[in-house]
Amino acid sequence: MTNLFRKYKLHYLIVLAVVMVYFIPLLFAEFTSDAKFSSQVFTMDKGYGYEIMVNGKVFIHQEYIPGIKGYNLFESKDKAQIVADMVVNKLLHDESPTVSGEELIKAGVIQHETVN
Repeated sequence: MTNLFRKYKLHYLIVLAVVMVYFIPLLFAEFTSDAKFSSQVFTMDKGYGYEIMVNGKVFIHQEYIPGIKGYNLFESKDKAQIVADMVVNKLLHDESPTVSGEELIKAGVIQHETVN
């Protein structure tokens, strides 16, 4: 099987590229100039998470603090809301909704990147 993959590696990569070029615009097709972004914090057993909605539909369901190693829940509603607001702001400015550990530190959400 490995030899088969090696033999057709270029073909797989071309197919993957074509699929990505086709599907990524479909994923963001709903982000028109009149798209309405909103966020909602939700409670979990031992912490909080958030959802980002686009035109009332869930676009991101985030149970753990993004941008750091491990599966750490937000310790407060306020911290989950801070990150949700960061993500919405990025989407409003046509930026990637990713959040880095450095951004979390600057926002006071975490103290350092290795929270575990």
